[in-house]
Amino acid sequence: MKLDLSQTKRISIVGISASGKSTLACKLAQKTGINVYHMDSLYWRAGWIEVPEDEWRAKETEIYNQDQWILEGYIAPSHCGRLKHSDLIIYLDMPALTCAINYIKRWWHYKGKSRPDLAGCNERFSLSFLWTIYKRKERADIENAIALNNQKTILRVSTKSALHKFLDDI
Repeated sequence: MKLDLSQTKRISIVGISASGKSTLACKLAQKTGINVYHMDSLYWRAGWIEVPEDEWRAKETEIYNQDQWILEGYIAPSHCGRLKHSDLIIYLDMPALTCAINYIKRWWHYKGKSRPDLAGCNERFSLSFLWTIYKRKERADIENAIALNNQKTILRVSTKSALHKFLDDI
């Protein structure tokens, strides 16, 4: 899955929760030198307090206006502006079990602490959120958002081995 990223300056990474979006974004940033922005950090204030929509949308617009960026996070059709501004959309369409295991590992690693991409929000475990991940309930929103932007270059990655190969080929 060789992909020339030399002309790619705006990359959106989408996928269900715990599919590996933040990890991939950071690895791509290391390889390309492009700044990473995490939607969760735009959307949440410390203590899991939601940022007002007009505020995070303004932050998003600031990012869109930059020459290059990697922006990762959950996507819904009503919030897919970043896809319209992207040169490349990477869709981590990982299996439910992979994402559920990733979620449990992430919780175990960061329990009671904040993740690097989400300062001030201590990691917590939720059985209902795990069930949402396992049932891939977010997938329909992602598929619909991508369908609205089907003229873009979309790279769908469905296995960890394919993801590793993609990173190795950059």
